[in-house]
Amino acid sequence: MMSITPDKTVFFDFDSTLADTEPYHIYARDTVLASFGVHISDWGPYLGNSDLSIFSSLTDRFHLDMDVTAAIDDKLRIFKEQAILAGLQPYPDIAELVWTLPNRKFVITNQRYEIVSFFLTHWGLDGCFEDIISLANLHVTKADKIMEMGFNARECVLFDDIPRNVQEANEKGIRGVLVMNGKVKDCSV
Repeated sequence: MMSITPDKTVFFDFDSTLADTEPYHIYARDTVLASFGVHISDWGPYLGNSDLSIFSSLTDRFHLDMDVTAAIDDKLRIFKEQAILAGLQPYPDIAELVWTLPNRKFVITNQRYEIVSFFLTHWGLDGCFEDIISLANLHVTKADKIMEMGFNARECVLFDDIPRNVQEANEKGIRGVLVMNGKVKDCSV
């Protein structure tokens, strides 16, 4: 059973931590890139990166004449449409955790603020979080941003689906908790 003392501040990643968003991101990226004649067969190396980082990298890699900002806007529109159409919901166990934790809670994500805000409101989780910290256009890690904002590392917990983010949090004194497929994999918080 997970135990998080009330003095901890809890941070949740959005994509693939609160909900299974990755299939919709992949579909939307594939749709945008198809118009440039590009197909990516393995999105694994790009997981956990912001759209800005991904599209900038792909533009350089394939020498694309792409307006990255416009491509990201198209991708996010397609992502949102597909996720709504499919009835995307948060992972039940994680949603229950969000609802039941009495702690201060934030979302910290590489996703745009407006996308996260929309889905949290859509799911009725918007009142559970003090704020959404979007790193979409920043080149900073989640652990570094938490520390930069003045939080005491020892008083923080980060739930994330990317092992390197959890490892970095742990290395910086933040308790990192790995979430995979909507299940907490490390429950020694």
